[in-house]
Amino acid sequence: MFDTPKILGISMASQKNRRLLVTVTYTILVAFIAVFAVQPSWVDELGPLGNEFFTLAGTLLLLLTWFWFPKLTKLTPFGQQHSVEMTRLGLTPGWRVPYDPDERQVAIRNAAYYQTSRFVTYYSIGLFFAFLSLDSLNRATAGRVMMALLFLLILVASSLPQAIILWTEPDAPEEDQP
Repeated sequence: MFDTPKILGISMASQKNRRLLVTVTYTILVAFIAVFAVQPSWVDELGPLGNEFFTLAGTLLLLLTWFWFPKLTKLTPFGQQHSVEMTRLGLTPGWRVPYDPDERQVAIRNAAYYQTSRFVTYYSIGLFFAFLSLDSLNRATAGRVMMALLFLLILVASSLPQAIILWTEPDAPEEDQP
């Protein structure tokens, strides 16, 4: 019997459900960042706590992302569990704990971190050029845009490896229903 993770009662064994979760999560977070950067007039109509509300809600969504994505990337490994007689994948030999990642999981994790580092490198170069081109804006607008872009960089650097794993992994076996 497999322990398939569920979010809000929806099984995350299906690749389609995991892709939908990643898409919805990033869409909501980017929308909050865009509202913060543009600061439309309807935010001012919410009162003095309008900006604080959006900042707090975006931060809570980011924390939920940091909680959900790592929980879901620990899907049940495919195939049989390895015995504890194998050694660890680290530099010091030792007994392997059954829930340690195997070679396949380590390779997938490393590939996700490599793809994230490439994206963060290109994004940082674009951020540098955006910083250079913000001279034409007034100081307050330039500050909001740069803070929004930096917040997006933090979001991507911290949650993109798990999102890549969730996006690319095939369907996991479903839990047997009695």
